[in-house]
Amino acid sequence: MKKILQFFIFSLFIPAYLQAGDTLQVRAQDKMHLSGYGNFDAWTVFPDSTHTYERIWLDLTYGCPTSGCSQWDYTTKVYYRQHTGTLDSILRQAPQFTVNGNRLDSVKFSTDTTWVYFYNTTTQTTDSSVSNGISLVLFQDSINPFLPTDTLSVFPVSYYNYLYTSTGVIYDSIWVAPDSTWYLQTWPYWDVFEVVNNIEITRAITPYGGLFPNTWSFTWRADVTDFMPLFRDSAEFRVLYEGYQDGFTITLDFLMIEGTPARKPIGVQPLWTGGYSFGITTDPIESHLIPITVNIPSGATGGTRFHLLQTGHGFGGSDNCAEFCSKPHYLMIDGTQRFTSQVWRDKCGLNPIFPQGGTWIYDRANWCPGERVHPFLYELTPYVTPGNTHVLDLDLPPYTNLGNNFPGYGFGASVIHYAPPAFTRDAGVEEVLSPSAFARHGRYNPSCGGASVVVRNSGTDVLQSLTVTYGVVGNPVTSTYTWTGQKNFLDTLLLTLPVFDWSDPQGTRQFFIRITDVNNSGQDQYAQNDTFYSSYNAPPVYNGGIVVRFKANTQPAESSYRVEDELGNIVHSSAGFMANLITIDTIRLSPGCYRFIVEDTDGDGLDFFANNDGAGYVRLFAVNTTLLLKNFTPDFGTSLVHYFTVDYALGQSSAEIAENISVEIYPNPADTEVMIDFPDGKIQSFEYSLLDVWGSTVLTGTSESSFKQISTQSLTAGVYLMIIQTAKDKFIRRVIIQ
Repeated sequence: MKKILQFFIFSLFIPAYLQAGDTLQVRAQDKMHLSGYGNFDAWTVFPDSTHTYERIWLDLTYGCPTSGCSQWDYTTKVYYRQHTGTLDSILRQAPQFTVNGNRLDSVKFSTDTTWVYFYNTTTQTTDSSVSNGISLVLFQDSINPFLPTDTLSVFPVSYYNYLYTSTGVIYDSIWVAPDSTWYLQTWPYWDVFEVVNNIEITRAITPYGGLFPNTWSFTWRADVTDFMPLFRDSAEFRVLYEGYQDGFTITLDFLMIEGTPARKPIGVQPLWTGGYSFGITTDPIESHLIPITVNIPSGATGGTRFHLLQTGHGFGGSDNCAEFCSKPHYLMIDGTQRFTSQVWRDKCGLNPIFPQGGTWIYDRANWCPGERVHPFLYELTPYVTPGNTHVLDLDLPPYTNLGNNFPGYGFGASVIHYAPPAFTRDAGVEEVLSPSAFARHGRYNPSCGGASVVVRNSGTDVLQSLTVTYGVVGNPVTSTYTWTGQKNFLDTLLLTLPVFDWSDPQGTRQFFIRITDVNNSGQDQYAQNDTFYSSYNAPPVYNGGIVVRFKANTQPAESSYRVEDELGNIVHSSAGFMANLITIDTIRLSPGCYRFIVEDTDGDGLDFFANNDGAGYVRLFAVNTTLLLKNFTPDFGTSLVHYFTVDYALGQSSAEIAENISVEIYPNPADTEVMIDFPDGKIQSFEYSLLDVWGSTVLTGTSESSFKQISTQSLTAGVYLMIIQTAKDKFIRRVIIQ
């Protein structure tokens, strides 16, 4: 069983608590208020270098401050501050005097008192008061240029004093002249400082959050395992918030899973870091992206990888660069181009944070408002040699900006060096996309039917086959699935798993998946990453079906909706709407799991403020009543996916819970026969029906005892619903026929 050990800022580390496979949580920033443009730094404590981690995940959580979230999409860069211990210096000039604490090039003053004249309304005469004094602080020690040696109190000059008549009218003026003028002289000195490298480990963009409640928060997860050598002992992290408005809060939680990594990172070297203008002839980006010589350590026999965070910002003028133009970059190694990618991010309209207040649906230069920035990862191993030096050069295509003052790209580049891979045959479960309770997977959850799981090949052998067992924790009925294909070392694959038995006798609401065979060779070499658990929520229950009330906007050809069963079969679809008109569909459905899908081909939903398509909506109502079941936000971007069950709750029937009566159906999956069993003997007779996915009855019968054996030899393979009716209760179970 994994433990969660939380470390907060400046917490103490107790190594005796750690065991293999434990997850250590280290909090580096705790609801840090990003109040305006600038750096937000904090120190934290990690375990020492004796600990090795299979994976390190960074949870980045945005929240709203008490004053509310900002309306704008701003870049947030997370840096590890690498303190090198190396001292450097810059020759600077210290002023020999300051004026009221400020450094000025010159100052005019009077050593005698000066006065300020004004009209006295009481005496109806010209009156005066002493002017505010000036403090001159002298620094006359060249050895200690910041040590004050004297202070003079003098008076301001170079202004007019006015004379007033008895009625307050100015009739003359007097110039207040200086008696002294000083010009600034300086002392040269060396400003000594420690060299600190800012290594960017992740980047995210704030959402358009002006409409969010103050209680809003959202968590993104980034894989930062590559930066493992940096996360030890005392560490400083910087969040650079490039926002001109208050703001957001940010929390950084490192989830460090003890174990053996696929290949252990042994060194990190920062490369280009910063934001540079693009297409400005007087400041070409090539003058900043200069070639860098990289020393490949002799111990990096496990390879070297290039890690780049790059996003484009600023738009207008020619090509709408760099935020809304898709440009490539090129990575050169020793003068030869080895990699290229478009600096672009599509499908922003599927953002799980929706709706937002601005143009959140528009695709951009490798970012979407409110989302984490995806890094470019290039395997340099075939092109570099341990123990040698190589020249890396990052280039962009020629471009001349016309009419846009602020185009540019932000870069955070590093190279990672590795020890040899740990395993030849290993596959690990990365994440469960559905069923999942995580908000970042909210577009497709809560779900029913099958499951979507990400698996990584963590062994050097090509992954050619994979067998997994999966189901609900506490349910003895599990399913098995075998994938075949080809995935190389560190490649990932998305498993779309068939329908399984969602019965949840213990009420765990936890899905599990376990890898049981890799490449037809049995269990792989590393069991720790073979099993993954995912908490989930149940979708709603709709009795009898749904009534869809759909109002099209002024672009009805962009919109469509459909209902699919748990096998992906379309049981109802609608399109070809009339502009601004309401369509009402009554869709009666047999018991089962379904998903309702709405799509917009232009990616701007039914009601988006910037595209002038008018306003539509989509709502679900109950059959035979006016009960509103679901009112979808019309500003949904590309699509909506809504899962629901008909006539039964996912996991367990309400009748079974109320009466505490248990029924077992086995074997499941079944082959030639299936048994219905009330093992507690409370039921002595019942009726049963077996329905296919279309709702047609394929078997029916009765039993005069608590047990019934049913032949399924005549049935085709697939998913069926077993409906069991007793004198008082109805039980619905899913049956899989192999």
